Amino acid sequence: MAKKALHKLIGSRLIPLQEAVHEIMDYELVISSDLFTYVSLARCQKLQSANEREIERKVDLVTQYIQRGSAHATLSLQQFFYQVFCEDLDDTTKKKRILIGSGLKFKPCYPVDYNYARAILFLHKPWGRGISLNDILADKDLTIRTFLRMIDDKSVPSCVVTQYHMAVSQAEQTRVEVLAQEAKTSDPDIDMMDEEDKDQHLAHENCSKMTDKKGVNEGDMLGGYKVNIGIGHDWSETNSTINRNVIKSVLPKNYVFNTRDEYYEKIKVPVTSPEMLRTPMRKDGKAYTVQDTNEGQRRIVLAAVDTVIKFLTNDPAYKPLRATVMGSAGTGKSFVINTITTILQHLTQCNDTVGTTAPSGGAAFNVGGCTLHRFLKMSIDNQRNKLTEEQKETLRKELKRILVFILDERSMLATEIASRVELILRVTAFGGHNSDQYWGGIPVIIVFGDDYQLKPMRVNGGGAIDAFQRSSQQSEIRSSTTEKNYQLRRSHGDYLVVHNLVDSVFMLTENKRVSSGDKDFLSLLTRLREANPTEEDVTRLANLHVSNYPVDFIKKLEEKGNVMYLCYKNDDRILINNEKLRQMSKEKNIPIARIDCHYTSTREFPALGHFRNIGYVPHCDICVGAKVSLDQTNIIPEMGLFNGSLGTVVEILYNTREGPNNKQGYHLPEYVIVDFPQFIPSMGLPVWDKNNPTVRIMLT
Repeated sequence: MAKKALHKLIGSRLIPLQEAVHEIMDYELVISSDLFTYVSLARCQKLQSANEREIERKVDLVTQYIQRGSAHATLSLQQFFYQVFCEDLDDTTKKKRILIGSGLKFKPCYPVDYNYARAILFLHKPWGRGISLNDILADKDLTIRTFLRMIDDKSVPSCVVTQYHMAVSQAEQTRVEVLAQEAKTSDPDIDMMDEEDKDQHLAHENCSKMTDKKGVNEGDMLGGYKVNIGIGHDWSETNSTINRNVIKSVLPKNYVFNTRDEYYEKIKVPVTSPEMLRTPMRKDGKAYTVQDTNEGQRRIVLAAVDTVIKFLTNDPAYKPLRATVMGSAGTGKSFVINTITTILQHLTQCNDTVGTTAPSGGAAFNVGGCTLHRFLKMSIDNQRNKLTEEQKETLRKELKRILVFILDERSMLATEIASRVELILRVTAFGGHNSDQYWGGIPVIIVFGDDYQLKPMRVNGGGAIDAFQRSSQQSEIRSSTTEKNYQLRRSHGDYLVVHNLVDSVFMLTENKRVSSGDKDFLSLLTRLREANPTEEDVTRLANLHVSNYPVDFIKKLEEKGNVMYLCYKNDDRILINNEKLRQMSKEKNIPIARIDCHYTSTREFPALGHFRNIGYVPHCDICVGAKVSLDQTNIIPEMGLFNGSLGTVVEILYNTREGPNNKQGYHLPEYVIVDFPQFIPSMGLPVWDKNNPTVRIMLT
């Protein structure tokens, strides 16, 4: 009712807005003694004669600010106004004034755009003679990032922070109102539903998402800017400028999956000649040898090899090696792993006597190994599922000759998963004949890592540090059967990490990535690793922030090609990605494919598995030349196709001319050709395009 009355009074022009508010709220009208000073930042850009400038200099705030003395050089325009301009005792009209900017966009908005960020910088960041904002303002994303950093640092007045937060709240409220109009006020708890209700809810929830809507990026707008989305472009034509010599027998979209299946079949073939050994090689093409190790590394290699030889020769002095190797980044843990693998493969003339694993695809690739879950047939979606009898039988065949089991990146290993690994190896190693022994009686078990690095993902039990903390505490027994079982698995994993795997502990301390002469930097890295930086460390690292460098310097770094932005917040990452995408599209006149997920089914309710939020990307913007990465999937980690692998889009092909602009909502391409430089088919597997061997993979 109050809103209607207010709109009526204002719309009829009966009284001013302020008076209408007072009437509705029953406030008393008062006369303010404050005066408003409007400063036009646009006026300072116009051409003036010398006489005009001299006249205006005496009264114009901007002119006085530009010509301020060195004593006031660090003041912003707003600070100069209140601390200098209004303190002029000769002019009593300047007392009790309020500064209001005009000529630029001072109205707060969210997401922040360039014009609003620029206006705030002009008002609240020092500039003038000898202090230029040109390097910042020349880069729209840098301008926005600088504004956001000023908000975070509280280096702007509280009124600016408050107005910005109000804009954020208003944007979020608008989103909530839109959701409310779509009858989606809250997310129901599907864990409380029975299976039938759960299926129906997920089907309804996700079918509604897969429509022809563009989400927050409407039509040809990307991050608030108009872009070329290829209206009129023929998306069904291949790039005629590229001369290809491709595999005719395999559809492009099937190449990567065919390669994956063929690779995992080939690695099962027994070795019949030395050439069939999959021996790791150094970057310079040389083999790994014990002679190239330092003293600390050599002790680990010789301990592993000596244990295997004693096991194979039935030496009475044989004792299983249960070891943990600790060392920070750059101390040569991967070098040790590859050296052990090389020596034992040549010793046994087998590829399956050493099992090298890691919790993630990237970590597995770095040591030439396999992900832990693939190696042991473990489910990722449900860590607690037991192996089927068929899976156990397959593992018994694959692990019948295993002598060494290596697990890298120990910090990422949850103790519950460590328990599962031990139990699986116990019933499968050597055909499952040593199920009464820890780790199935495998002679050598070594875990490598640095407990100060990444913690386990998606598991509540924690890793090694948590296990050591729990070892001195008495845990309360949970009530439910599921919780008891989980607690038992975690307790078993804690025992393995704290007691079983520390019969031998090796420390690698010689850092090969940092010069031994740079002791100061090595000390800084140590303090950061232990989460104990000094104030000097913080200042030194903060001064390396990209915002502290000129635009030309940043562009030169980007031109080198091997550059990555590290962002603390996703908003910053999205801003940078959108700007780079727009920039590439504009400079090379390449259309951007705006891809929305579309799903159809003949079933009344689509399959439940299609609607798990993990792995589901409802919208994606790409163009030829864009940098992309594999997300939430490990295709062939051993050959460089793992979660996080970086590549470059080479071609986007649709089976219709309209492509992603199809009005029926068919936005998914037939395939996307991506160049992943680290993906090099091995074991005689063919590249897709012989004329362009760097173009190595097609994704659908």
